[in-house]
Amino acid sequence: MLGLGVTGDAVVRHRAAAGDDVTVVEDGPTGEDAYRDRVATALAAGADIVEHPTPSRLTELVRGKPASPSGPRSISPPSKPRLAARSSSP
Repeated sequence: MLGLGVTGDAVVRHRAAAGDDVTVVEDGPTGEDAYRDRVATALAAGADIVEHPTPSRLTELVRGKPASPSGPRSISPPSKPRLAARSSSP
């Protein structure tokens, strides 16, 4: 899971409740109370949290964790160039 904002928090709770292993990568953690509360909730649910990963650590995490077929999907249309490039990749 990338990010532990409001959406990331909901996905962590949902996937952890389903029994999935969850790893959260957060490149911009804050010291705000809301973020600390989400971290505590994620840890209590059994999630691993990686803050400020190096590029090599991020690559390692992505390659080591296959995507969940029921994971979150982008709701942006594939006509956006950034998303279209990803969706046309093998």
